[in-house]
Formats: sequence, C-alpha cells, structure tokens
Amino acid sequence: MLYSLDAGTTWTQSWSLTDTEPPWDVIHYETVDLPAGHRTVWVKCLMNTTAPEPGGCSIYAVRMEANYVPADATPQPLEVTFNWSEPQADRTVIERSHTQLVDKLPLKYTINVGGADHPVMNWLRVSAKGAVPDAKYGYSDGRDVGGEKYVHRWVTYGKNLAVGKPDSVTVPSRDTWGAGDPDGTKLTDGVAGPPYAGGINPSFGVLWDKGTEPEITVDLGKPEKCGAFRINMGGGWPWWDALKGAVKDTAEVLTSLDGNEYTSRGFVTTDLRLKDIPINYLLPDDETLGAHLFALSLPEPAEARYVRFKVTPQRMLSVNEVQVLDFIKYEPFDIRLALPDEWKLGGGEKPQVVTATGRPVPAEIAARNVATPLGEPVLDPPTLRSLGAYWIIGGDANKTARVAVQFRPAGADQWKDAMPLFRVEKGAHKDEKGQSTMALPDDAWLFAGSVLLLEPDTQYELKLSLSDPATTLLTTYGRARPSTSTPWRLTRRQPSLAAPCRRRTRRPNARPWTCG
Repeated sequence: MLYSLDAGTTWTQSWSLTDTEPPWDVIHYETVDLPAGHRTVWVKCLMNTTAPEPGGCSIYAVRMEANYVPADATPQPLEVTFNWSEPQADRTVIERSHTQLVDKLPLKYTINVGGADHPVMNWLRVSAKGAVPDAKYGYSDGRDVGGEKYVHRWVTYGKNLAVGKPDSVTVPSRDTWGAGDPDGTKLTDGVAGPPYAGGINPSFGVLWDKGTEPEITVDLGKPEKCGAFRINMGGGWPWWDALKGAVKDTAEVLTSLDGNEYTSRGFVTTDLRLKDIPINYLLPDDETLGAHLFALSLPEPAEARYVRFKVTPQRMLSVNEVQVLDFIKYEPFDIRLALPDEWKLGGGEKPQVVTATGRPVPAEIAARNVATPLGEPVLDPPTLRSLGAYWIIGGDANKTARVAVQFRPAGADQWKDAMPLFRVEKGAHKDEKGQSTMALPDDAWLFAGSVLLLEPDTQYELKLSLSDPATTLLTTYGRARPSTSTPWRLTRRQPSLAAPCRRRTRRPNARPWTCG
C-alpha cells in the first residue's frame, strides 16, 4: 500500500503483506499521519503475484477515511445531507434527501425511509453551515414516512426429500451448452447450478424453449409430509434478473398420493426484491439473480408421494434442480448495527492478535500457530560417522516452524551449518501395527534429522535453533561423539546470550555437560 502527496510524482510505502499462509481473508487497518497543509492524497494498492491470473491476488473492498484537522479547531456548525432513491411497488424509484444541522457534538438522529424495497444510497454531503445556498433542513419533500424498523430474516431449510429420487420429464431437453439429463438424475442430485445465467449453468440440468410447457415429476418412494418446494430456474437466453422483476417464467407445484390425481399447491415466487433475500444467503457481488432456487412454502405440510413441477418457459429456460423439503423456516434476525460509542466487547467480536509479519489473525488461530518444545531434544544412538537427533514441537498449526542445525568439533571457533531437522509426516513414526516407542501428542510435530560425514570418535558440539514467526527463538546446545550415545539437556536462550556447553566428565552416568 502506497500513498502520494504530490499527485503521483513520488510514492511512499506505508504497509505490505508478505504472509501468504491461510486464512487469506486479511482485513488490515492502516493509519498514516500526514504533514500539515495537505488537502489531497493519492492511495495506490500494488499487487505482485507468481500466479498471473484473476485469482492470483485480489482486493475485495477498500475504504478510506480522511480525518481533516482544520486550521481553526473550534467546532463549527455543519449541514449533513443524505440522498437516496426509494424503489416503489411498480419498480419505479423516487429520489429523496434529508438535511440535518449539526450544531453540537456528538449528535445522534434517525432518518426514516420508505418504499417497497431497500433504498439505494446515492450520495452524502457534509458542508459548513451556509456553504449550500438556501439549504432546507429535514426531508426534501417535507414527509417523514415513519413506520417500523426493518428486520432481516434468517432462513433454515429442512430435509430435502427429493435427493436421489427418480424423476421424469415430459419434454426432452435441448443439448445446447452441455444441457441434458438422459439418465434422469441431474434434477434430483442435490447440486444446484450457479446463481448466474449462461456459462456452465445449462450443463447442470435441462434446457427448454418457450412454448414447450414441460412437466417434471418426482417419485418420493413413499408418502411424505411436504412443507415446501424449490426449483432452480435461469437463463438460457435471454438473461433475466429476478431482483428486477424480469423473470416471466412460471412453475406450478402439484402433489399426489397415487400418481393419478394431482392437487395444485400454487406457484413458486419469481418476482423477488432485495428485502426478500435472507440475511444468511450470499448474493453475487453485483447483487443480481440470473438463476435461483425459487420457493413455495405451504401454510401446512401436505402429504404426497408424487410431486410435479409444471413449468411454463417464456424464453430458452435452464432448470437444473428441484427440491421437496419438509419445511422452510424464516426467523427475524437483527444485524444490530451500532455506532462506535455503542460498541461493547463481548458482543460476538473475536479477539485478534498481530503476528510478527504485522498481520492480524484471530487469537484462537494464533495460539495454535505458536511452536512450543514439548520436552528436551533427544539424541539418537550414534553411528560411526553421524549423529542423529529429534525434537517434539507442539502447536505450529500453520507449519511455519523450523529447526536449524549447526555443528563444530569441540573447541573449534566456527559453526558449520547442517541440514535442518525434517518435519515428519503425521503418523509416520508408527510401525505397520500403528505402534511406536515415542509418545507423540496428536497436536505435535516430530522434527528429526542427522549430521553426516563426521570424523569417528571425535567430540562434536551440536546446536539446534527453533525459529517461528509466532515464537521467540529457542536455542539448545549439546556435545556428543559419533561413536557414543549421549543424552541432551535443554537450554533456552536468546541467540545473543547463548553460550556453548562444556563436557564435565566422561563417566557414563554423570551429567554430560553444563551450560553458561
């Protein structure tokens, strides 16, 4: 992230992200204090990736706030104007606005909006009192619509009774764009196509032309209590947006116990608005619905074995899933938007910590990422020209820990680098019967390795250093001969304070060294 104070002539980097470990949904807040006298700042996000494709790296959203400090910091009256458009029942819009005089701080006030759907925000203006000639306070049309606070809905879908059940259609499908269901399995496979029209959408099911009036019949195998029905419909061609009221196709739902006499239960709803979309349904980024699982819920469940969807296409229509549910339940859900002074810890927010790379991550995840030694490192029985060791390390869920190895002949000045200890795959320390002489916790890692090509019967000093972005570096020293087995004693030190260990005695049962 870079910024410029001279219209792009020079740029200053204020932050960068180099940590590519999951989770990838990074939310970063960057604050830059600018010198006085600047009224304009340019901000640039520069992305570099080894994957030159749209998914290589991306930014979902950017919000920038400028906290201006006026030359005269004495609070002055402000005029704040919100302008929005209210969708009407006939899908026309009415533009309205509201201007509030803010003559004291803090000031909290409410603006009521009307219409048949969520309002569309057009613009916000904040100006000094009198800067806008003839400013009119209150609503632009002098009308406060009042009304109750809008509350979102949370949807819960019951069991899909139609999954894997046989289905039949009265009109064969076109084979355009991969469409078709010759085996009669796609429409009840439990996989609905994408919410977009076109592209791969037709390949998930069947495709019919206007005027064909096909019927889809599902045999549930036995009588079931059916509370709701859904059918996924979309383009095809042309592409119609259900949220704009453009879908003219219809689907009537009929049920039967014997497969002969059918009772109509009504039509699925295709004329949708944003307020009809449950809060736990994720719309595409452009907030359109070119295809959707349109639903019909019954006041009371109906008992049926056979369910028929009578479809009337008004274009080339793609249908790629039908569902029969025991219920669909909607419950009020208040998203509880709060002003900053109303925010309270414990309201569902998850505490975060900042990693060594400057990245905020949930504290629970960060705790699992911390690499911690579980006991002392262990020296394996030596061979003629090698010394092997292993170290059990707990945590490190993100697998960023590393155990470096250095060695030198006893008394030498220079350390030599050896290959770092290898992270052993989970479970690889067990034999074919699933047994091991090593007690390794499920949430721990085994690091193991060897220093090779050593001189036989020569005393060596080994140094293991555990490093991890989430952990303070730990260093342990030991001394051993390639021809003898020597236990370890762990000494944790900062690198600048570490001192080698010295052999005290060669008696087999004595403490092998002291450190310091």
